[in-house]
Amino acid sequence: MTIRIAVVGCGRVSARHFASIVEPFELVAVCDIDSDALAVATRDNAVPGYASLESLLNEVQVDVVALATPTGLHSEQTVTCARHGVHVITEKPMATRWSDAQRMVAECEQRGTRLFVVKQHRFSPVVRALHNVVESGKMGRVYDVHLSVLWTRPQSYYDLAEWRGNYEMDGGALMNQAIHYIDLVRWIVGPVDSVHAYTATLARRIEVEDTAALSMKFRSGALGTVNVTMLTTPTNFEASLTVVAEKGLVRLGGLACGRIEHWNVEGVASPTVGEPSESLYGDGHRDFYRDVGVALTTGRPGLLEGAEGMKSLEIVVAAYRSAQEGRRMGLPIDW
Repeated sequence: MTIRIAVVGCGRVSARHFASIVEPFELVAVCDIDSDALAVATRDNAVPGYASLESLLNEVQVDVVALATPTGLHSEQTVTCARHGVHVITEKPMATRWSDAQRMVAECEQRGTRLFVVKQHRFSPVVRALHNVVESGKMGRVYDVHLSVLWTRPQSYYDLAEWRGNYEMDGGALMNQAIHYIDLVRWIVGPVDSVHAYTATLARRIEVEDTAALSMKFRSGALGTVNVTMLTTPTNFEASLTVVAEKGLVRLGGLACGRIEHWNVEGVASPTVGEPSESLYGDGHRDFYRDVGVALTTGRPGLLEGAEGMKSLEIVVAAYRSAQEGRRMGLPIDW
């Protein structure tokens, strides 16, 4: 079975998608409103290009559309695809508004299409090793979790496009950069009971936060902290995740939680993995696509379908509300 796919949005992250489109996928079209970016993508991939999603969907037979567009466009584009009977792969974050994410999932369910959210770091060998040892119970009860995302995004990064650093279209350090790792915390440790957050715009001329700190309480009783900033100088420093549990302590580090920096679990040797990725994107896009391919060809659930993708967004949306109102926010969201 061949799955005909189109990529919408030919900016920086699109290269990860193009490199991941292997069997059973076949790239059949690309789309971008930027004529220069579109020309490069059509040339490099030898497929037709379209300036609008509607024209692509009306003119090309396609099974799946991969959205690598600004976040604020994902909801409407997902609805458009669903109404054409087309499945959707959307880059993170799936939306900037909770109501938009709900609409995306509901529309796909109503139309009988499927929605997948890119969280490629879940496919990292070291992340999966930590997830498996926690899930198996071999670490015992988890007590404490620390997430640190210390990166740099200079003003020139935000000045590249008007939508960068915008609430509606982009989101800030929590929504745009840290959401991958908040997803890992939620996946590894389990559901979050409540969050209390602070956000600040300390050094960049943007609408959104460049720095954030939040406390988390998990339903299991475990506690956690998240510290995020886009102000490290002069380069990205780390994305690290530390889990303190009854029978051990594990710390993943490097630029994108891609390296085991400490592994001490009773009776469980540190896993043997290949060379860690030093890319902020990690190396998981292709494995993510493989999972989607299997899900679509066999009918089994994908690891990251829409409702699963909403779980990290829920934490970030609650954190924003907490920071705005100066109070602890409980989950699940019912407001």
